[in-house]
Amino acid sequence: THDGGGGIFNNGGRLDVRNSTIHQNHADNANGSGGGIFDLGGVTTITNSTISGNTATGIGGGIENQGDLYMANVTITGNVANTDDVGLNFGGGLSNTGIARVRNTIIAGNSSGTAAPLHNDIGGALAASAFNLIGDATTAGGLVDGVNGNIVGVMGVGTRPINSILVTVLGNNGGPTTTHALVPGSIAIDHGSDSLARDVNGIPLTYDQRGVG
Repeated sequence: THDGGGGIFNNGGRLDVRNSTIHQNHADNANGSGGGIFDLGGVTTITNSTISGNTATGIGGGIENQGDLYMANVTITGNVANTDDVGLNFGGGLSNTGIARVRNTIIAGNSSGTAAPLHNDIGGALAASAFNLIGDATTAGGLVDGVNGNIVGVMGVGTRPINSILVTVLGNNGGPTTTHALVPGSIAIDHGSDSLARDVNGIPLTYDQRGVG
């Protein structure tokens, strides 16, 4: 697209993404923000989904949120912001200038810029977020390693190698959509919270993105 929201543009409405993979979309031009999803003042909920391999010339390689965003059991990886190397290095995985609540979610292995790419997972601050894994400690949305069950960087500093967390290539790991499998020994294994595995209405998520199995 030549505007915001390479995959989905939510213009002040209500968007509910479930059990989905949003992959290899691109937003460019002057308003090229939100390679995967751009929420402009709306309400977006994302559960049991993957946002991966999306790009934006502006901010928010994976998601640009200017509204109210709720995510649970989501993987955001391999997204790139500022692909024209002109603007801000901000929000490779998630750019947030609205309200974003994130739970049981991996945001890791995202970057900004292409000539000299920088580790860049989250731009802006998150609210009421727990039991997440953020790869880069310097762009962690204000989350602190070991607080509220969050894992940030490597012992709270630096960047955790994405290859130690998940398989960077999407694959058929069961169910109707492609996903990123966790590598053996990944710190993400069994580090989520069952009690927080709920949609925005508080209804438990009985299965993950792969469905029954």
